[in-house]
Amino acid sequence: MTGIGVLYGKGEHLKTLLPSISGGGAVQEVTLVDHTYQPIPDKFEPGTPNVVAAVSLDAALRRIASLDGSSNETFRDQLAVGFDWLATREKELIDFFSRRMHDISTKREIQLIGSLEESSRIGLFSFTLPSTTQGEQALGRYLAQKNICIRVGAHCTHPLHTQLLADQSARVSLWVYNDVEDVHLFFSVLEQFLCG
Repeated sequence: MTGIGVLYGKGEHLKTLLPSISGGGAVQEVTLVDHTYQPIPDKFEPGTPNVVAAVSLDAALRRIASLDGSSNETFRDQLAVGFDWLATREKELIDFFSRRMHDISTKREIQLIGSLEESSRIGLFSFTLPSTTQGEQALGRYLAQKNICIRVGAHCTHPLHTQLLADQSARVSLWVYNDVEDVHLFFSVLEQFLCG
């Protein structure tokens, strides 16, 4: 398994925690009866470091810090501004998508899973299609032909789908790489699919 993340905490507390996985560069010394860990943060870094992901994470954080275009603030302040910008951008997309989903669901019997209230949503929208359509898998293929990517299936939530009396659902994921034009395009192609 690969991945990367950030552990952020107060040093006094991190010193008292034991690593869940040990070995490699996390261990300072080993005897026949015991071992000692490296000082923090190294004691939480067993094995070969994921260098490629660490460099990528650094580049991503620097990109977020640059979103406001300012170059004379500290990196931490830039990150805060960048994350605020991301949150505002995501909220605008969620609000817009919610309004469009409400409009189409009243005409087309699309069933949104979850609330349409923008304040209680994140940028994920799962929905089921009316039984008169070819289904979510067909929608996924149709959208893919138009260079629009969504996910279809039970999304590791089989009990929820059983409760909803649905075998599967379609899911749209929105984030900073999307814009309002993407949402317009999605609903335009969705309408074509539903009418076809």
